[in-house]
Amino acid sequence: MPYTSNNNSDEVISSSSTHCSDKIPNLSIFYNKPDKDTIEFKEWHRAITNKLWINADRFAGDRARQAYIETYLGSRAAKTLTLYLQNTYLDPINTLAKLLNYL
Repeated sequence: MPYTSNNNSDEVISSSSTHCSDKIPNLSIFYNKPDKDTIEFKEWHRAITNKLWINADRFAGDRARQAYIETYLGSRAAKTLTLYLQNTYLDPINTLAKLLNYL
């Protein structure tokens, strides 16, 4: 299963509220460094896309989903993306769709 959580559990965590989807566990941070990554990028991308889709009701909106992705990028991966996220960039990544397409 490509999902990993901070507590090494692969189980889906059941929601205490009947109005929310079952929470998919959080992912590992993707660093783009083979010695640090626990998952290949294609698997990580698929897993984060699935989490955002399945748990859409747990995020306030597009910006919250984008922020979630940025939180799970570390080191080299985050540094590479930073330029494109700035409003001063010619065509900044300012939507979830743009971010997922860029990745």
